[in-house]
Amino acid sequence: MSYEEDLKKMYEHLEKIKKLAYVYHVLNFDLETKCPVKNMNCASDSLNVISSQIFDLTHEKEYIDLVVSLHAKRDEAKDVYEKTLIDNLYKSYIREKNVSKELDDLASKVYSNSYIDWLNAKKNKDYSLFEPSLEKVKESQQKLIDTREDKKDNYYDTAFSDYERGLTSKDLDKLFGELRDGIVNLLNRIKKSKHKIRTDFMSREVPIEKQEQFSNYILETMGFDFSRGCIATTEHPFTDTSSKDDTRGTTHYYLNQFVSNI
Repeated sequence: MSYEEDLKKMYEHLEKIKKLAYVYHVLNFDLETKCPVKNMNCASDSLNVISSQIFDLTHEKEYIDLVVSLHAKRDEAKDVYEKTLIDNLYKSYIREKNVSKELDDLASKVYSNSYIDWLNAKKNKDYSLFEPSLEKVKESQQKLIDTREDKKDNYYDTAFSDYERGLTSKDLDKLFGELRDGIVNLLNRIKKSKHKIRTDFMSREVPIEKQEQFSNYILETMGFDFSRGCIATTEHPFTDTSSKDDTRGTTHYYLNQFVSNI
């Protein structure tokens, strides 16, 4: 087939994947914001089912053949966006080509279940309740990386490069070393300064209702479109873009730490 025919077919596949991915994002958002505690295991199982279906779609022979074919013809892409799409699809294919269905299901289940265990550990202020789950997450991620042909010298470098291509632990050691030196120097200067800045207001009690109003004010001032997104509360804040018209943000309110919400 021609490049244009391949691309048209690929968009048909991506449309199916996009719809399933949207369901996954919405379910995950619900799990981390509004889901009743006693239903979290059911919600987690549902997430794993959707994840498994997405895995199936991205491992169909026709889909893989299209990814490989488009990558071979990538110079025919009409613009940088099309070429980037093809490059990213191929990169994902290389990353996941040797992952078995069983391993993918295991990693998905371990990851979603770990969130429930983390919530319980945080609530009870007992790390030991989360430690076994964290170990399982580490082990499953290492198993995933071990299947990869593009594996780096260590697990960290492989994982880092998935988010910032080419970034290594050596780069981060240098970056955080410079940050540490700069912050320590600044902190020492502040401690020696005779000018004392008031900070008591930062721990002043601010009603949650007022903080919610302020959150909305900040988002409106930034130009956030509430017809294409929302804000909710969660234990560990995050932002999730599930589609071009659905970006959901989260926050966590503390009565005596209003700055944390900001």
